[in-house]
Amino acid sequence: PQSTLYFLDTGNFCTIGEHVLAARRPLHVMGSALGRSMGIGLATGVGISLANRGGPVVIAVGDGGVRMYPDVIISAVQERLPVLVLLMNDGSFASIRRSAVKYGFATKTLRIDSSCWTGVFQAFGCPAERVESLGGLENALRAWNTDTGPLFLDLLFDSNAYFAMTENIR
Repeated sequence: PQSTLYFLDTGNFCTIGEHVLAARRPLHVMGSALGRSMGIGLATGVGISLANRGGPVVIAVGDGGVRMYPDVIISAVQERLPVLVLLMNDGSFASIRRSAVKYGFATKTLRIDSSCWTGVFQAFGCPAERVESLGGLENALRAWNTDTGPLFLDLLFDSNAYFAMTENIR
């Protein structure tokens, strides 16, 4: 809907979103662009939804940032806020991995298993599902009723393809 707001947590996807999402009005697209504080996306996005009480708020957060404040979703569930959390999941700390590769450091510890997040959000009372294709994403979005509250989607994508795509993004 035209009333949708976006909050982008820090990460390569944030930089992509800053270029792809054209703000149609003030506060339409927000993010941690200046502070680059990993993990504030979920808490800030839920806060925006509480303050706005209008249309949906889409929050994009990465594998690292989702770990910071996942319990904030409880407020969105209790208030039945129209919050869509998109976990941009490539299975690594991609921004940090880029620097490690550049300087010849090992990257094994930067690979992470993010397989538990749908269960975590479900435990907090938030509907959640893992999405592995564009068709799966379209189906999940069509099925979501914003009147019933938040939705968490774990969007899996290929780590190496994402790594190559974002090579010169920053």
